[in-house]
Amino acid sequence: MLSVLSAAKEGVSAALIVSERVGDISGITTASASLFFASWAVLAIAWRRADPRLAPVAAAAGLLIALGLLGTFPPFFNLFD
Repeated sequence: MLSVLSAAKEGVSAALIVSERVGDISGITTASASLFFASWAVLAIAWRRADPRLAPVAAAAGLLIALGLLGTFPPFFNLFD
């Protein structure tokens, strides 16, 4: 979603530039990786003793994967332009 926002708003794109040679994709990947590892750490601590049922977890994962794939298609992210 950050890449969609970066494509839609020039100010966001400029703020995400970590390396001039790479452009805003350097900030997008840095922010995405940071968010991934931070959420992994938080969820690992929160769920360390949990034993959730598989069906709701699989449904939530499937929904999030579908939304992620939807966000990669130009007709969808052009709606935010």
